[in-house]
Parts: sequence; structure tokens; C-alpha cells
Amino acid sequence: PDCGDHARRYSPQCDAANTRGCPGPDLCGRRILYVGGRERQVARLRTIVEQRNGKLLHHDGGRNEGAARLDALIGAADAVVCPLNCISHDACLRVKRLCKREAKPFVPLRSAGLAGFVEGLREIEATDQR
Repeated sequence: PDCGDHARRYSPQCDAANTRGCPGPDLCGRRILYVGGRERQVARLRTIVEQRNGKLLHHDGGRNEGAARLDALIGAADAVVCPLNCISHDACLRVKRLCKREAKPFVPLRSAGLAGFVEGLREIEATDQR
């Protein structure tokens, strides 16, 4: 894909999309923040993002980590995904509000499943295609 400014800022490897080394969308070095979800899935999600030429950041949605860290992570992220079934309503609203203020793409996921996460990554990739 044509990764535009993301390719120039983050990664020279954007031509690898949809190959064995980078199956699926090429995230072109984007930092994806995953807020909430299931702790036991974070390592697998990180692998999925890294296979797609990205970096996964994670915040537990407020169970153990504070709001100040969430603010900092949103500032460092290029896009944010949030599974609606594994995060408190208040945390999700905070994430949505911060993303709007920071002009970051926010992708709510119906569930914390892997298939939904990959679809969310495709939506993030599509933001550069518009």
C-alpha cells in the first residue's frame, strides 16, 4: 500500500503488506493503543500488530493503571482501539473524548476477540487511504 507520511516517518518496510512476513494490513510503523481487553490476549495482540509492521501499546482501562498513564499513551499513539465488552463505560468515554481532543483515530470493537481486533487494524489502515 501507499503508506504516505506514515511510511516516511515510521518505516521503510511498507511494501511488505499482505506477504508471509506481514500478513494483512501494513500499519506502516503506527503505534496502536489497545485499551481494556483481556490481559491474557495482550501478547498475542502485540504479535499481530508487529507482524503488520506496527507497535502495540496497552492500558488496562483503569483496573490497575491510572488515568495519567492513559493520557500519556493516547498522546504517544497513532490510533486507539477499545473492545467495548472489556472496559468500563467511564474508561471508554474518557478514551473517546481524549482521542477526539488529540485528533487520533478511535476504533471501538464489539468484543475483545482476535478477529474483531484484526478488523479494527484494517479500519486504521483505511484511514490513510481516504
